[in-house]
Amino acid sequence: MIHIATLPAEGLDFETFLEVPRTIHDQGSRWREHSSARTRRMLARGLNPFWRQAESALFLAWEGARPVGRIGATRRILAGQEAAGTRDGFFGFFESIADPEVARALLTAAADWLRERGCTRLLGPCQPTPDFDGFGLLVEGFDARRLSGESFNPDYYPALFAACGLHPEKDYFSFQNNMLDNPVFEREMARLGRYRARHASARVRSFDVARFERDTAIVRDILACAYADQPLYVPLDFDTYAFHLHTLARREDMHWFLIVEIDGQPVGVNLLAPNEDERLHGAAPRGIGTSEFSILPEYHHTQAAAALFHDSWDRARRQGFAWASMAYQDEHHVSMHHMLEKVGSFRAKRFRLYQMPLNAATEPASTGLASVPPLTPR
Repeated sequence: MIHIATLPAEGLDFETFLEVPRTIHDQGSRWREHSSARTRRMLARGLNPFWRQAESALFLAWEGARPVGRIGATRRILAGQEAAGTRDGFFGFFESIADPEVARALLTAAADWLRERGCTRLLGPCQPTPDFDGFGLLVEGFDARRLSGESFNPDYYPALFAACGLHPEKDYFSFQNNMLDNPVFEREMARLGRYRARHASARVRSFDVARFERDTAIVRDILACAYADQPLYVPLDFDTYAFHLHTLARREDMHWFLIVEIDGQPVGVNLLAPNEDERLHGAAPRGIGTSEFSILPEYHHTQAAAALFHDSWDRARRQGFAWASMAYQDEHHVSMHHMLEKVGSFRAKRFRLYQMPLNAATEPASTGLASVPPLTPR
């Protein structure tokens, strides 16, 4: 019988929550854990300023004395949380053995907690909301290179979500480029370089850690404008965004965050960073990845994007990186897909956000959390 326990964000049970991935997954499989330190830091109430504008609950699934799964539920409590007529509640930090009974019990606990607080839709997985990296479930590309900041999960999770009645909301793609011995990449980078030389008004500079507050405000303002029409996006306050930047890269690597200016005005950002996943597993990073690439809407038809794109990957190549990734490209941003493919990139992964309605009178069984047979991991 499955028992669900609600946890505090500290103490012995919280340590068990952090260790669930290592406890339940086969270390010999394709699954590789993220650092529990990253999850601990994200959930720390006294460290992450995000929790001044959100609330959450953590749940742990037990089968007897054995932990078999976990989940977190999060609700924004700042003005502007409503999107498209809904009050979205988010689930994340999800882990489960290959048993829909466990997944169903966890999702029901998260759904009930959010419904009680007025949420009308369950959305996820997010760590803890779509404002941060690592959202969505990996549904394609399980053998592709791992990149820090991207989700990774066992390959039976999509079937587990489908069995529990979660519905696809939106897909995002991760593109990768093998920069070494790639004639398409070389040709297009040379073409972009000639274009850069003819349009010298665009200047690309590094994020200045010595002026951290100034440049953090620039990054935050550009992303707020770039995502203003995105229904899931809510601007983070300054302190939360500063925390987020420290999550994306070590301070000594923040010079890889790039800002493009036209006539001295910041108009775009590329939050680029060496692949921390390789460091985590004992290797020097050979890959470098983008978590955010955004240009102000009024500058979409200028040289800003080409300049930022060219200079980002040119610097990476010159510093000896062998491959680059651009994560979480919206499935509907076809023009960006074409630009990436034009320089020799390929679609390496697909991530999926899922949703489920949480009407006040809705019971878990009618939302799709019905009894289903166990799954067998591949």
